[in-house]
Amino acid sequence: MWTAKEIWEAGRAALEAKEPLPPPPPPSPVVESVPADSLPADFNPTGFDFEARVYRVRFKNGNSGEYEGSVLAARFPFDPREVERVEPVEGVGQGL
Repeated sequence: MWTAKEIWEAGRAALEAKEPLPPPPPPSPVVESVPADSLPADFNPTGFDFEARVYRVRFKNGNSGEYEGSVLAARFPFDPREVERVEPVEGVGQGL
């Protein structure tokens, strides 16, 4: 059985042995948002330019989820009539 001290030292050694993380990618360009009043009633996934990053999809029932943009570009698995808004995760809550 391991002692608390041995577990602590093993964890510390594992953390010190890790390679440093690569620098984060440069920030993506700002996506201009459209005021909610001017949005069409139904979301049009074919007209949305999905990039290879994570997007937050908000539904009209109040639920939301995060999905990979490359997957959404290939096949949009949701009913567009139920989608309220799609935005990059980096822009959630920032008015992007």
